[in-house]
Amino acid sequence: MDQILSGRYRLLSIVGSGGMASVYRARDESLNRDVAVKLFSVASASPSDFRRQQGEISLLASLTHPGLVMLLDAGTDETDPLNPRSYLVMELVRGADLRVGLTAGALSEDDTRHIGADLADALHYIHERGVVHRDVKPANILMAHAAGKDTRPHPKLTDFGIARLVDGARLTATHFTVGSAGYLSPEQARGDVVGPPSDVYSLGLVLLECVTGQRVFSAPGQEAALAPLTRDPQIPDDLDPILAETLAAMTARMPANRPSAHEVALALRGISRIGNYSASADPENDATAAMAVDTEGGSTVALAVGSADRSATKLLPVASELSTASTALLAPRAHTSPFTTDAVSPSQRARRGRGRLRVTASIVTAALAVIVAIVIAIVIGISGSTESTPVEYPDVPGTVGEHLTELQDSVTP
Repeated sequence: MDQILSGRYRLLSIVGSGGMASVYRARDESLNRDVAVKLFSVASASPSDFRRQQGEISLLASLTHPGLVMLLDAGTDETDPLNPRSYLVMELVRGADLRVGLTAGALSEDDTRHIGADLADALHYIHERGVVHRDVKPANILMAHAAGKDTRPHPKLTDFGIARLVDGARLTATHFTVGSAGYLSPEQARGDVVGPPSDVYSLGLVLLECVTGQRVFSAPGQEAALAPLTRDPQIPDDLDPILAETLAAMTARMPANRPSAHEVALALRGISRIGNYSASADPENDATAAMAVDTEGGSTVALAVGSADRSATKLLPVASELSTASTALLAPRAHTSPFTTDAVSPSQRARRGRGRLRVTASIVTAALAVIVAIVIAIVIGISGSTESTPVEYPDVPGTVGEHLTELQDSVTP
């Protein structure tokens, strides 16, 4: 191979490739260390885009966390002036990605919790610093070989923030966004601006895949990308209840109804529980926008688009072909938390309010029936009864009962 980028990074062997870039094991000739180099195709990331975003590249390079693959450098190789190519230099992690690991089958619930908690910690770290990953998927989770006595591989997120670097300019100009079919959040599928809840949703899909051994949305690229708009992930009935409720909350369709990454980490470690959630769709956010998504094989596909104007957006043609039936989810549990108090949807509150009114009306009706029965009995006793035996009336508790007793005493001869 013997190709050197910018006179510094010698490419040694290819590690993996996708529709946008190829990853190489490389040698940093200046610092005499092995690194990973992500070399973008000419069409996917222009040098001018990278030069305009040096501030954000510097921010990403400043992030240091055990659950993140460190970004070391970024640049443009202009060896071929007609085809300059942008690249990112990252920490070289020795170990396979989670996608490869899952080819052997599902993981245990314990391993799933361990992986999920560590990744949630990493997401919390970047979210606190204003960075959203936007492409959480098994292929972007490297399972680093553990050191010391701990033999369990340690998950590390890679490509954090890189989707934003690559497609930032195109998103503004063409209303396209980048993501991976099968792991998109509903707001990504609509083409909305995404925030930390989008990463939480995608992580929930990854953890469901870990514990079941199957992708949640496994249809072909375009259909998988749109599936989150019409149906919710199915949570296996035989999962540990706390793990199940955590995954269900993470994959709630409404972003505001999902826990934060920090809450997810605490729940998966058994420190706290997330509790109830609302997974109902937001009828005001059914709009869809254009986007490009990575399919399972790493290639990018473009989805049909409606108008970028939210007031005039048309649904994607493929949406009519998708199943609109909601899949089975955990029933809401009785316990609450600060998260779940805020997560109750207006429709839920309306249903609960109607329920309370029905209960109150039933109690009042029953009390009135008792009062009417007693008054009728008293009137009959006064007007026509010749029996000397006093009539026994049912006990009515509370203030109503006291008033009835006074009424009975006042008419007793």
